Amino acid sequence: MWLTPAGRIIFDVVERPYQSGSAAWTRSGLYYLRQTDRGDYTSIRKRFNTCA
Repeated sequence: MWLTPAGRIIFDVVERPYQSGSAAWTRSGLYYLRQTDRGDYTSIRKRFNTCA
């Protein structure tokens, strides 16, 4: 989980299992989902880019 300076989440990662037959390269295992809050990211990036 990545946070803004104000403590808001920019993106979060969730680990999930997958079962045999769900992927061609292995029998079973884990995969990861990343969810991004682009609103906070955009405002932070704008502030960063204007400071240079």
